[in-house]
Amino acid sequence: MVANLNDRELLARLLQAEAGSEGALGMLAVGSVIANRAKARGYGDSIRGVMMKPGQFSPLNSITGYAGGEQGVDFDRLKAS
Repeated sequence: MVANLNDRELLARLLQAEAGSEGALGMLAVGSVIANRAKARGYGDSIRGVMMKPGQFSPLNSITGYAGGEQGVDFDRLKAS
């Protein structure tokens, strides 16, 4: 369950789900988006807040409920590389 993951593990799994097939550069880009949104303060008050905001990252749709959960990924089974 995502609630039991620490922020680092949640971030690692999200990067894998969102851009794992794009390699290190793709995952770095997604990580940069998350960091920039956290600094902007319009997307959440922390890295976790940015990741969990509905509609921001489709792999989390099944958890946030956005888009009826479409494109959501099972984070319990996902392993970060």
